[in-house]
Amino acid sequence: MRDSDTLLLGAVAYDPKVVSYEQLLEYFWHTIDPTTKDRQGNDVGRSYRSAIYYTSDEQESVARDTIADVDAS
Repeated sequence: MRDSDTLLLGAVAYDPKVVSYEQLLEYFWHTIDPTTKDRQGNDVGRSYRSAIYYTSDEQESVARDTIADVDAS
């Protein structure tokens, strides 16, 4: 199978009164292995890379903080 540069995205709609952006990111970090590049389980290739997108400066700050926490652990 040939590797592609296809990237699949999923948008998450959430109620910040129920769950915070930080809680969503904590769940994200528990469901992926951030130490493996371009991989999800047995699936390997650039199409399996992970990314975090944000819609505000506050979300960017939270995302960067959670990345720093993961890097430090």
